[in-house]
Amino acid sequence: MADGIVQVPPDSSGKKIDTTELVNASGATVERQRVAIPDVVIVDSDFLRMLLVEARIQTMILAAAFEVPDIDLDILRSQIDPAA
Repeated sequence: MADGIVQVPPDSSGKKIDTTELVNASGATVERQRVAIPDVVIVDSDFLRMLLVEARIQTMILAAAFEVPDIDLDILRSQIDPAA
């Protein structure tokens, strides 16, 4: 197994993707893309901040419509996302 890169078609700089090269079960050489997912995501954009606010408002409206107490939402969040 070797590390390598795959270069996507140029958009101006031809971004590269971090990959591992390996041979699959049928004997073909393939590239496996590696992705890093951070534990914490910091929203640092006006557009993303607006989306976050809208998602929170929608959650509050749905919780009110279904008469879900706030404490239940916190429990659900902690079960889905332990960092919450």
